[in-house]
Amino acid sequence: SPNNESEYIVDQELANAINILSSTDSWVNDVIVNDYFLQLERRRPEFVFCSSFLYSKYLKEGAQSIESWIPSNISTIRRMYVPIHLTDHWVLVSMDNDLK
Repeated sequence: SPNNESEYIVDQELANAINILSSTDSWVNDVIVNDYFLQLERRRPEFVFCSSFLYSKYLKEGAQSIESWIPSNISTIRRMYVPIHLTDHWVLVSMDNDLK
């Protein structure tokens, strides 16, 4: 089916990126993070996995610039994950509404 085929392509792209990272001195980049989040989103549709560009867009352009990137029903979302790139490091911010 087309869905399985597209999942296979994403899985292969991510596997190739991980192989490159493990065999070189390469760094994790936004492509790898976003591809991985795409896979997680397919497997866990009840969670929200944000783009790695969300935080930098928020800092540069303000909260209104990312309103369309965040679901309007945020209070009903079980979990939301936001990757943040800080120069040489990645940080993962998580919101867990199950812990209310």
